[in-house]
Amino acid sequence: AYSFAALLAEGLGQLSYAVRQNVDPLLGRAFAEHRVQEIGPEVGRIRKFVVPGMLMAAVLLSAAFPWLAALSHLVDGRTEAWQALGILLAGVVAASAYRPFAGHLLQGGRPGWNSGLTACVVAVNFVLCFALVPGLGALGAALATMGAALVESLLICATARLFWRLPL
Repeated sequence: AYSFAALLAEGLGQLSYAVRQNVDPLLGRAFAEHRVQEIGPEVGRIRKFVVPGMLMAAVLLSAAFPWLAALSHLVDGRTEAWQALGILLAGVVAASAYRPFAGHLLQGGRPGWNSGLTACVVAVNFVLCFALVPGLGALGAALATMGAALVESLLICATARLFWRLPL
């Protein structure tokens, strides 16, 4: 049941990465032309559309979950899978404000820091899963994944400020 909810949430989360594929060239150009401070207004403009769109998609996906669960014959739409989906979608929507800009480390010439950020997020997810899953089961896994997404967002913001004084 949890894996079905995670599949749906991960699918929605891929939209942030699709936006990133369009943002990375903008970041790369700004870094190459030493116009890093011009990124700030672009961030606001992009976020103004991405976050509300992701929120709307998450609400629609959550509302459709019982129907999708019934169609799949895999899960009962009234189980904790729906609750787990809600937690996962909250993390996806919150992270959508920052994930499109995660390429700033690669585009800014700091691939080692990008690898470190990714390793940190994986470690946070591991520790949170280790702490939460035994007592909470699927809901613990969802909370751990949401927590890791929030840590990722904080690290994206922190590294942008640290290296370029760029407020994301």
